[in-house]
Amino acid sequence: MINTASSAFTVAMLLWLFTADDAGQFAMIERLVGMPIALLVGAYSQVFMVQLSASLATDSTTNPSQTLRRLLRIQAMTAGPLLLALLFVAPQMLLYLLGPDWRRASEFLMPLALLYVGAYIVGPFNMALSIAGKQRLQLLSDSLRFAAMALMWLVAWLLKLNVQQTLWLYAIVSVGCLFSYLAIADMALKRIVAASTELRPR
Repeated sequence: MINTASSAFTVAMLLWLFTADDAGQFAMIERLVGMPIALLVGAYSQVFMVQLSASLATDSTTNPSQTLRRLLRIQAMTAGPLLLALLFVAPQMLLYLLGPDWRRASEFLMPLALLYVGAYIVGPFNMALSIAGKQRLQLLSDSLRFAAMALMWLVAWLLKLNVQQTLWLYAIVSVGCLFSYLAIADMALKRIVAASTELRPR
């Protein structure tokens, strides 16, 4: 619920700080570009959850932290073509499909490409803490992300940033939150491995 609220008020904040046109252009990018990437991330997340659950089983010899890092490397290696497509192909396709009235949407893709690639890399692991039985840490991480996004919008308002600057700030803060969560999840999994090693009979 916290994550959904954090994402949902983006359009509302753009509408409040800027114009209905800016909010609509952003919403179009979210539907045409963000949604397909979210579907990919959801599919990869299912694979990761199965593999992480198996590595956390009591009779498993697989290190859960190594499972996360192995799949993370795969995501990072395949993110390059996605970034190139978002920067050089997608803007032209949007103009061709939607027409010149949506030029702002294609310009918004530059900062949002950073966010979408970050989400593609890290998004599949967004339930790692919950799967590892660290629900309180998951809730704390999600709450801090919500607070960070709220602070980001406050900074954009106080500094009177334009819409392009605001989207850059939005993308940078979002990616920072994503990778912070990944670091927390990796540390939590390492501690689980260390604890199980200590308990294992010698």
